[in-house]
Amino acid sequence: MSKKASVYIALGLIIIGLGIAFTGMSMKSFSFDSISSEPPYEEKTYDVTENFDNIDLSVGSADIEILLSDDDDTHFICYENDNKTYNVTVEGDTLIIKEKQLNKLQIGFYFGNENKSKLYLPKDEYDEFIINVGSGDLAFDIFSFASVNAKVGSGSITIRNCDVSGDACFDIGSGKVIIENFTCDNGSFKAGSGDYELTNMICSGNLDLEVSSGDVEMDKCDADNMSISASSGTIEGTVLSKFDYEISVASGDTNVPDNGNDGTCKIKVGSGDVRIELAK
Repeated sequence: MSKKASVYIALGLIIIGLGIAFTGMSMKSFSFDSISSEPPYEEKTYDVTENFDNIDLSVGSADIEILLSDDDDTHFICYENDNKTYNVTVEGDTLIIKEKQLNKLQIGFYFGNENKSKLYLPKDEYDEFIINVGSGDLAFDIFSFASVNAKVGSGSITIRNCDVSGDACFDIGSGKVIIENFTCDNGSFKAGSGDYELTNMICSGNLDLEVSSGDVEMDKCDADNMSISASSGTIEGTVLSKFDYEISVASGDTNVPDNGNDGTCKIKVGSGDVRIELAK
C-alpha cells in the first residue's frame, strides 16, 4: 500500500470516528456548551435617566429591537459575559451604546448568543439616529427621526410606521429588508445580497436603491425620482407616480406603465424581470 493511500485511509477513519462520537453525544442529550470555552451570557439592564435627542448605537453581533418605554427613562436590556460587555452613556445630547469586546482567546465550539437585546426609549421623536451592527437583526416601530444612518453587516432589517424628516441611509451587507409605512426626504438603500419588501414607502425627494443580488417588491411606493439597480433579481410592484421610465435589462422581461411627467424612474437589471404597475 502506498504512503498516500495510507494517509487517506487514516483520515477517513478519523472522520468516521468523529461522526460516531458526535452521534453518541447527541443521543445522550449532549450540549456543546459543556465543551465550549465561551463564558455563558447573563442578562444585564442599563437604566438611563438623562435626557438626549440623538442615538449612537454600535454593536458587533446582536439582535436589536427598539421599543417605546413604559416610563420616562431609557432601558437597555442586553446579554454580556466575560468577553463581551457594553458601555452605555449620555454625552452631551447623545445616548451612546458601544459594545466592548475583550478579545480573549477562545478554544472550543461557539454557536452564538440567541438572546435579543432591547432598547426602550422614553419618547418617539429623536434627531439623529446612527446604528452600526456587525451581524444581527434590527427592528423598530413607531418612531420619528430627523435623520437615520444605519449599517448592518449581515442580518435583517424590519422598520414599520416610521417618519424621517431628513435623509434615511441604509447599508446592508446581506439580509432581508422589510419596510412598511415609512416616509423620508431622500432614501438611500444599498444591499450586497438580500430581498427588499417595501410597502407604502414615500420619499419626498429621491429614492436610490441598489441590490447586488436579490428581489425588490414594492407596494404603493413613491418618490420624486427613483433609481433602482440589481445585478440579479426581479423588480416588481406598484408605484403612485406616473414616471418617465428609463429601463436597462440585460436578460429578462420588462413591463412598465406608459411614460408620464411626475419624475424619472431609472431601473437597471443585469439578470431578472422588471414588472411595475401604477397603483390603483
